Amino acid sequence: MSTQSDNVARIVKTLLTHQNKSRGELAQCLGVHVSAVSKALNGKRAWDIDDIVAMADFFDTSPAIFFEDAETLIQRGFTRGYATELQAA
Repeated sequence: MSTQSDNVARIVKTLLTHQNKSRGELAQCLGVHVSAVSKALNGKRAWDIDDIVAMADFFDTSPAIFFEDAETLIQRGFTRGYATELQAA
């Protein structure tokens, strides 16, 4: 069974790919070394609420997206439009 942190990591990986952004850019946004981002993406470091808020801004989406089921988001196409729908909800 996947943890919430694993779910967030999967969403972040997908957003990085879809938006052509790098781990280095995300690390800069979060104010951490890229190794901290890699650890979080590999389940060796937990995401905190400050990370979630900063990533929502970085990815131009709602923080709520990180609490959605990753599989559902991916199946729905993980579009920026869907992220906007979450923001409006």
